[in-house]
Amino acid sequence: MLHTACHMNQSATGNGSGGNTTILTRKRPAALAPSSEAAALRENGVAFKTSEGQSLRGTLARIQRHSAVFELYSPMAVPRLSEALVEFKIILRERDIYSGRAVVSNIVDAGTKTICAVSLDLMDWVDLNLLPGLEPDDAPANQYKAFLHERQNLYKVLPEFKVVVSDLQAYLHDLRQWLDKLELNTHAFTGTFQKQLENKTAAMLVGPVCESIETLIERFESIARSLDDEESRWAHQVFMRRQLHPLLLCAPFVNHTFTKPYGYTGDFEAVNMIMRNEFEGDSLYAKIINFWFLQQPPAQAHRNRIDFLCKNVIAAAVRLTEDGRTARIASIGCGPAHEVQRLLRECHLSDSMEFTLIDFEPRALAYTERTLNDIQRQYDRDSRFTFVKKSVNQILKEADKAAAQPAGGQYDLVYCAGLFDYLADPVCKELTRILYRWVAPGGCLITTNVDVSNPRRLTMDYVLEWHLIYRNRGNLMAFKPQSVPEELCRIRSDTTGVNIYFEAQKPNYA
Repeated sequence: MLHTACHMNQSATGNGSGGNTTILTRKRPAALAPSSEAAALRENGVAFKTSEGQSLRGTLARIQRHSAVFELYSPMAVPRLSEALVEFKIILRERDIYSGRAVVSNIVDAGTKTICAVSLDLMDWVDLNLLPGLEPDDAPANQYKAFLHERQNLYKVLPEFKVVVSDLQAYLHDLRQWLDKLELNTHAFTGTFQKQLENKTAAMLVGPVCESIETLIERFESIARSLDDEESRWAHQVFMRRQLHPLLLCAPFVNHTFTKPYGYTGDFEAVNMIMRNEFEGDSLYAKIINFWFLQQPPAQAHRNRIDFLCKNVIAAAVRLTEDGRTARIASIGCGPAHEVQRLLRECHLSDSMEFTLIDFEPRALAYTERTLNDIQRQYDRDSRFTFVKKSVNQILKEADKAAAQPAGGQYDLVYCAGLFDYLADPVCKELTRILYRWVAPGGCLITTNVDVSNPRRLTMDYVLEWHLIYRNRGNLMAFKPQSVPEELCRIRSDTTGVNIYFEAQKPNYA
């Protein structure tokens, strides 16, 4: 428990292919005048809004029935991986051929430009006839050919992949039927007792059920790792989702992360579900499936990360309270700030802490402000909070105009936990440099990333459409500001090995 840790510390120190692929080889000039750029967009381009409401335009490089690839020429203004882009339009030969939603599936830093890949919804095509010169009377026949081509792609699915997915489908189907019958026994009771009985039953069954699912998921992950081209991966994803989503989307966590109601994966409500780590769902079957997803290494790694952040905040507070000072903490991409919630509940040192909590999502900030204020009143804490609505892009833009430290002064601990998983390399490198400037002498900067070894990487990709930018220790160390000596930095990982942490200390004399 944290209150014990507090006491001890204080004492001790005193990214698929379908039909009709169009590849655009037209090269963009080194510099386009605004009028030329607008003309290029009308000819071949994409236009969209990010979940932050930022309007962006890109140069179309490739278009397929299920995906598109485009180029952005401002590396500091790019969408995040797994982000749902709204009002996404594809303009081809001066025609709007697609209008709807797209989900970012890959981001590649290509030096002077950023290449983005997005997955598309087949229902959002405005004009399914991409072949110019066809007579209108031929449109239905050609659309059927496109449909048939899409259907034939499913024949590209590996037989062994079909077997494991079909085995998983059959197991889940039978499991649901059996659990539904078992659940009828609880219907003789009502209210709270019925829920308690249902949860007790789920707790007794979840171990063996999860073991059975794990065996099948391991087989799936092993086969999926052998797929090395986009077209093959897409066909396998379509097959898996078609077979399994009717059996999985009843689980609240699966449904929320796949549908992305707030425009991006990993939003504050998804994090809340991970931290609650409870049996949630409208049936016994849904509760067990939901709980299985919450026991996977990436979810456990997130809970471990909260433990790690709490320990570092406490260490900063212990160091400063000895001198009678208040610890100033800044969290970038704070989300629901579960580490702060825990500190308020369990650590008396939170009375001498000031938190600056920054997030681009107003709903996340509103939820966090309301929750922290409620906990503070409940536990009679004297902590101070500042809530700031600001995106990464805003931080990057303002850094050019700002002095060597943020307007509110420097912080004893700055951490950015979870954002790097969705940001391209140039953004991560620049953000690390800026955030290190925010650190006061003797303080520390912490950033995190999901490691390439994530054992559920393909389950996240295929089932949840939850894509991340995976990095190893060397990748994370490469973001170190040039002025910071390596001996002041270190890389650590949590017990699952899924999360890696970059820490950069600032000398007391800085």
